[in-house]
Amino acid sequence: MKQQLRLSIQGMGCASCVGKVEAQLQGVQGLLDARINLADRTAYIEAEMDVSADDLIQAIASAGAYQATILHDENDQKQKIALEQHHLQQRIHQSMVAGISGFLLMLGSMLEVLPALSEQAFWLAIGLMTCVLMWYAGGHFFSSAWRSLQHRHSNMDTLVALGTAVAWLYSMLVVVWPAGLPTASQFVYFEAALIVISLVNVGHVLEAKARGKTNQTIQKLLGLQVKTARLLQHGQEMDVPLDQVQLGDVIRVRPGEKIPMDG
Repeated sequence: MKQQLRLSIQGMGCASCVGKVEAQLQGVQGLLDARINLADRTAYIEAEMDVSADDLIQAIASAGAYQATILHDENDQKQKIALEQHHLQQRIHQSMVAGISGFLLMLGSMLEVLPALSEQAFWLAIGLMTCVLMWYAGGHFFSSAWRSLQHRHSNMDTLVALGTAVAWLYSMLVVVWPAGLPTASQFVYFEAALIVISLVNVGHVLEAKARGKTNQTIQKLLGLQVKTARLLQHGQEMDVPLDQVQLGDVIRVRPGEKIPMDG
């Protein structure tokens, strides 16, 4: 006997993530097949009956900063979509906050209206404020990078977290200890860290919207499929759900009807 499961996976962002998750799933004893759909962040699992969902979820978590939940029915699917919409609105707001703050800092530097770096107290306050904004707008990057590091993996979030953190740390070093750096390299990059986080969030928003439109189109196509097949057994016809049709069964399709299954 075998079972089929569908899991929602949060945290995947590229083909490399798919490869890591699939590799970890292949190590689960009793797994027969695992197919990952990056577009809708879903895993389709076929396994023996003695394989528990907790083993699969634990295997996915061990691949890095990924979280998996079982999708039992359409209600779970609707909750998944609602959660994705909530995250989408969150990313939009975070992107706006980081983008506007970074743009104002960049504009102030270009117009030379900000105090010189010798005004240490001012730039120290700017640095601390930037740190708070970075955590608010990009905290998910840093937490994801930390979880990946714990599992000795890396992903796109690791790159974003590392780049922005280094920019902030170097800028704080310039503010706190300018004498330890050459004069030609005494520049701060607080606005760069905020703008990078904002732009990556914008990319995630655009990706999520494109993925949502694709999923809606697929759902509309699936809605066109018939739900039953006319099974022919012992000279008699009976309408049965598609999942009850077995290999070798004979179905009858009358003129003008939709073909319910591939044959």
